[in-house]
Amino acid sequence: MPTDIRTQPGAPARSAGAAHHDSVSRAVGAVGLFGIALIHFIDVFDKFKETPYIGVLYVALIVGCLVAARRLILTGDSTAWLLAGGAKALTNTHLQAVDELITGWRGQGGVAVGGGGPGSRLVAAREHGRLTLRLRAV
Repeated sequence: MPTDIRTQPGAPARSAGAAHHDSVSRAVGAVGLFGIALIHFIDVFDKFKETPYIGVLYVALIVGCLVAARRLILTGDSTAWLLAGGAKALTNTHLQAVDELITGWRGQGGVAVGGGGPGSRLVAAREHGRLTLRLRAV
């Protein structure tokens, strides 16, 4: 029998000030990463002419900054929510699958995330428009 652990939004329970501080911190981090990407984008064409291998490294840095900024903006709350609900050893595959439940839901089933105990697994699922985290027997 499934046991409700947490539902989102509202989990983990935080004060409005703490949630605002977290959002502002993630936004400032994302703006900083966009700035780094922009500075390198402006210089990347000259670097390709001077030393092509450094131009390639610039492109890798730009892409990395944009991916990290996206992660900060879109998944900060989901990661914290999963960890607060007892998830352990989260991988990028877990986070992308949970993100799909939020941003690209089309009726798919739940996502087993690391956690639970002997004889049970921790499953994130979308139920009645809310993201839930439940312990399910195996």
